[in-house]
Parts: sequence; structure tokens; C-alpha cells
Amino acid sequence: MSWKDLPGGPGRSVAFDEEHEAEGPARMVDGWLYYPDGAKREAHPLGAMHDAPSDPLELARAKARYHKIEYQSISQKFRRRKDEIEALLRSISHAPPNIRCTAPISFDEDALVAELEELRGKVRKAHRRWMRSREAIEQATPEARKKIERTDAAHRAEAGRILAKINSIDL
Repeated sequence: MSWKDLPGGPGRSVAFDEEHEAEGPARMVDGWLYYPDGAKREAHPLGAMHDAPSDPLELARAKARYHKIEYQSISQKFRRRKDEIEALLRSISHAPPNIRCTAPISFDEDALVAELEELRGKVRKAHRRWMRSREAIEQATPEARKKIERTDAAHRAEAGRILAKINSIDL
């Protein structure tokens, strides 16, 4: 047995990743890896690990966080690639007259357009997933509110029972 296989060793993060990446890859933000199923863990292999929340509202929020991160990441990739292509083409098309552009342009226009269209499609799909996950928060909220109201009512009833008992103690 390797030290990596010991309980609490680095192998546990690999197992955690395998378990939670079934729906898609983890996304890293501020030293945390977020998974599409709502789980999260610290990026350090020996760091904290949290399975997906069992509360429907918290689960919906965790999934929405993931989908927002995913959308932002893919959008950034699209913008970065488009900016690279535009800057390169602009440097050629707007070159000053004293700079000669005698080399043939060796860009595959169809491939560049196809690449950007594919990325745009991924951005749009990620945005739809994020919007659906936000709707899931709204759908989970009434259930969560009812749970809170039930807990609140139980606490009030308990406090009322204890208060009645205290009030019954006279001199």
C-alpha cells in the first residue's frame, strides 16, 4: 500500500474528483474546486471536502454557483480568443504605409469563424444552464421557506411551552 492510498492521503482527492465530476469538470475559483453536482473541495489535495448539500435550497445555490463559474470561464475564453484574432488581423489591416505586408495571409478564414462559432455555442449553452440553475433556486425557495417556517413554529411553540411552565411558578 502506498502512502497515497492511506485514509486522508492525496488519493482521497482523486476519488472525490471521480465521484463528483460525473456531470462535468470541476471549476476552480479562489483555491476551491466547484463541481456540477454541488460538491466542493479545496484545491489542495489534503484540504477540506464538502459533498453536495442535502438541503434543496442550498443544493440549488451550489449548483447555480458552479454554472455561473462555468459560464464566466467559457465567456472569458471566447472573448480572449476573439480579441487575439481581431488584434492580429487589425495589426495587418491597419499597418502604417511604411510597413509592407508582402507576406501572404495564411489564415484559414473558415476555421477561424468555425472556432469562434463553436465557442459562442458553448457560451450560449453555459448561459442557459446558469439561467436554469437560477430558476431551480426560485423553485427550491418555497420548499425551503416552508421548512424554515415549520422549524420557526416548532421553536416558538417550545418557547411558549417553557414560558407557560415558568409563569406557573409563583411565590
